[in-house]
Amino acid sequence: MNAAIKYYASALKAVSACEAARASGDLLPTDNCRPSAGPGSVTDIGTATALLDARTKLGDTINKKCTGVTISTLTFGKPCDSVASTNDLTNCIADDAHGKDVDDLVNVVYGPVFSSEANSCRASTINAAAKFVQNRMKARRKCAKLVVSGKAKGPCPDAKTNAKFDKDVTKLKDSITGSCSTTTLQNVSPGFPCDLFAGATYVRTVSGANSITLPSRYARCIAAAASGSGDLASETANPLGESGPFSYGVAAGDATDTAFMAWTRTTNAVDPVTLQVATDAAFASIVDTVTPLSADVAADNTVHAEATGLTASTAYYYRFTQGTATSRTGRIKTAPTAASTAPFTFAFTGDANAYFKPYSVLEQITEADPDAWFFIGDTIYGDDSRSGSGVAQVRSDYHNKYKENRDDRATRDLMANVGMYTIWDDHEVTNDFWGTDPAIQTQMQAGNQGFRDYMPLRVNGGDPMQLYRSFKWGDVAEFFLIDARSYRSSQADHTETACVPGVCSVTTSTDCVYDADCLIGETCLKGTCNETGDPCNVQLDCDVIQLGQTCDQNQGMTSPSATCQAEIDNPTRTYLGATQLAWLENGLLNSTAKFKFVLNGPLLSAITFVPYDRWEGYSVERAAFLDFVDTNSIKNVIFLSTDIHAAIYDTGIDGGSIKEFVAGAVGMDPIARELPADLISLLDSLPLVFPEMAFYDLDRFNVATLSVSQTQVSITWQDGSGQVLKTVTVPAE
Repeated sequence: MNAAIKYYASALKAVSACEAARASGDLLPTDNCRPSAGPGSVTDIGTATALLDARTKLGDTINKKCTGVTISTLTFGKPCDSVASTNDLTNCIADDAHGKDVDDLVNVVYGPVFSSEANSCRASTINAAAKFVQNRMKARRKCAKLVVSGKAKGPCPDAKTNAKFDKDVTKLKDSITGSCSTTTLQNVSPGFPCDLFAGATYVRTVSGANSITLPSRYARCIAAAASGSGDLASETANPLGESGPFSYGVAAGDATDTAFMAWTRTTNAVDPVTLQVATDAAFASIVDTVTPLSADVAADNTVHAEATGLTASTAYYYRFTQGTATSRTGRIKTAPTAASTAPFTFAFTGDANAYFKPYSVLEQITEADPDAWFFIGDTIYGDDSRSGSGVAQVRSDYHNKYKENRDDRATRDLMANVGMYTIWDDHEVTNDFWGTDPAIQTQMQAGNQGFRDYMPLRVNGGDPMQLYRSFKWGDVAEFFLIDARSYRSSQADHTETACVPGVCSVTTSTDCVYDADCLIGETCLKGTCNETGDPCNVQLDCDVIQLGQTCDQNQGMTSPSATCQAEIDNPTRTYLGATQLAWLENGLLNSTAKFKFVLNGPLLSAITFVPYDRWEGYSVERAAFLDFVDTNSIKNVIFLSTDIHAAIYDTGIDGGSIKEFVAGAVGMDPIARELPADLISLLDSLPLVFPEMAFYDLDRFNVATLSVSQTQVSITWQDGSGQVLKTVTVPAE
C-alpha cells in the first residue's frame, strides 16, 4: 500500500508537470505526456525517465518487503486480483491500477484535447487534486491497517476517517474555486467525468436560475472524480476481504416490529448452520437461536432464516456459525409499533453494475447509520458483460452476478450494518423486459429466483414469484415496494414500429436503433459506430431540433408521432397489472401513515424523451392512478425512484400533489452519459422544459438519506466524496 501510494504521487507529479509544460509552450503540443498506451508511449524524455524511476522504486520495495511470500496467496482488489508474482504486482499497479488512475485524473483536469488556455486554473486544480488523492489514500490505508491488526473494529472508513475526508473535500473545493473564475472556466474543457460539469447539475432559484455557480460546479465535479481515483486505488491495494466460509458477508431485511429475515452464504454445504440473535454485540444476551439451518445447494449455498419474537424499535445483532467458523456480526433495527409517531431515518438508492466497482458511495449510508435502507432496482446488471462474467441467462449465471457485487467491501459493510428492503427492476433479468412476454418466462423465473436467493427478503408462501409488498414504520410512514416488470404489457416501441426510437428518415439500408448495440464499423445512417461499439448517433439524418419537437420521421427521439402516441394511449396496456394496481391503490387509500412512500424503478414523472419503459409509456394507467390519488385526496404520497441514474426532485408530478425523489446510481453510466450527443448540447435548456424539476444532478453516483416525522420529510443527496448535492424539506400536508 505504501509503495503504491508513493508510485501514484510520483507518476501524477511527472505527468501533470509534463502537461503544464505543454500548456505553457515549453513542450510541443504534439509531445505525449500520458502513459495510457503503455510503457514507452511517453515521448517527453524527462517524463518517461521519471515514470521509469517510479516503477523501479515500486518494484524494488515490493520485492524487498515480499521476500519469501507467495503473492498468489494474498488478496488484492481489481484489477490486480489475479497476480502471481511480485513482477506481476508491480506491473499491475504501474500499468493497470494506480498508473491508470493517474492517467484518468490528469485527463479530467487537462482534457483529452490539448489546450493552452486557463493554465493557472488547471495547474492549481491538479496540484490540489494530487494532494487530496494522496491524503485520501493514506487515510484509507491507516484505517485498514488498524482493522487488519485488530485495533479497530471497522468498517472503514470510520468516523475519524470520514471527518478527515470531509475537511479535505472542503479544502480541495476552496482551492479550486479560489483559482478558477467563471470567465476562466468558460475556456476550460475538462475530460471525463467532468466534461459536462457546466450543464449536468442544477438547483433552481426563485427566478429559475441555477444557484450553483460555474466554479462551484467545476469544483464539485473535480472533488468527486478525485475521490473516485483515490478510492479505486485503495481498493486495489487492500480490499479488506473476508475469510472463512461466510466470505460474502451477512445481510438482514424485511424487518417488522417483531421479526426480520437474515441471510448469508457459506462455502460449506454439508455442515448445519446456526443463526444467533442478541441485543448486544458481544452476544451475552442471545434472544433467538435458529438451528439447524442448511445451505441450499441449488440456491448457491445461501442460507435464509427468520428471527421472530422480537421487540419493536430495538437494535439487534446477529451472526451465523458453522462448526468452529463464525460470520461477521450484522446489525438491524426492528420497526416501531404500528401506533408509534417517533421520527426515524432511512436511505435509498439503486443501480449497481459490477463494472463500476468499488461502490464507495454506499459508505455515505453506512456513515449516516439510518434505521433502514432501501435498495431499489437493478441490484445487479445481469445483461451487461463489461464486468467480466458475461450475460446471465440461467440461475447460476445470476448467482455469479450477485457474487460480483458482494465482492465489494462497501456493499458488504452496508448490508451488515443497516437492515434493508429491496425490490427488483429490469437488469436482474435483462434490459427493459416485460413479464407477460412468453419468450422471457424461463429467464425471468431464473432471475427472480436468483434475486430471492441473494436477498434477505420474506418469500410469499402463496406465490414465491411475487415481489411487491408493503411495510409500516409506525404511523409515520408506510412503504409500498412495487414490481414494475412482472405484470406489465410490452412497451409501445415493441408493438408499434412508429415508436422505434432513433430512426430519423430512412436513407440507407442499415438503420440504427437508439440504445441497440451495432457492430464496430457498421454504417448507421450517415455515421459509424466508434471503436468501442457504442450506439450510433441517432440524430445524424435530422436537422438540429429543440426538445419537444418531432424530428423528421423520428418517432422516439423527442415527442412520439400520432401513430406512436395512439399505441401509448391504448387502454388495454397495463404497467403494474390489475391485481398489483388495485393492491397499491387500496393500500394508499387505507393507509393511516402520515407519509406514503412508493418504492419505484422507472420514473412516474414525465420527461418525454423515449418514454416507452417508464410510467408515461402506459399513459392511460398512469393518468388513472394520478386521478385516483387526487380524487380520493390521498395526502403525502412520495415516489422514491431510481432507474434513470440521476438525482432529481420533482416538486409535483403533472402539477399535482405527488412528489418524486430520484436517487442513484450506485455504479452505472449516469443518464447524461446515455443521452444522444444531440441532446447533450441541450442540457442548459432542461430547466425551461421541466419547470417542476427543482433540482437535478445527471452525472454523479449518489445516494439519498431521509429524515421523516409527523410534520415533514427531509432528503439529502450525497455523492461518493461525501459532498451534499442538495437537501430538500417537504412539510406534511
